[in-house]
Amino acid sequence: MINPLLKPNPRVSRHTEDMAIERGGCESREQANGWVLEQYLNAMIVYPSRNHPGQLRIQNDDMVLIYEPEANVIITAYISGHVKDNQ
Repeated sequence: MINPLLKPNPRVSRHTEDMAIERGGCESREQANGWVLEQYLNAMIVYPSRNHPGQLRIQNDDMVLIYEPEANVIITAYISGHVKDNQ
């Protein structure tokens, strides 16, 4: 079930696809897009960004997505800090 703070069918930015390939282990833009949308749909924790009003952080076990609800776009993805610290 999708979190009520998230809108259906977000656009995935090219930068987010690049980050999913670089940091998430995806091998193509198509795979990256699917992976990011899966992360989005299975959001474990969703909370507002402290630094960027209007943006939401979507945190899962290993990755964090940054989402702009007004534009309905996922703008970037990065490795979650607790995972990064253990690598």
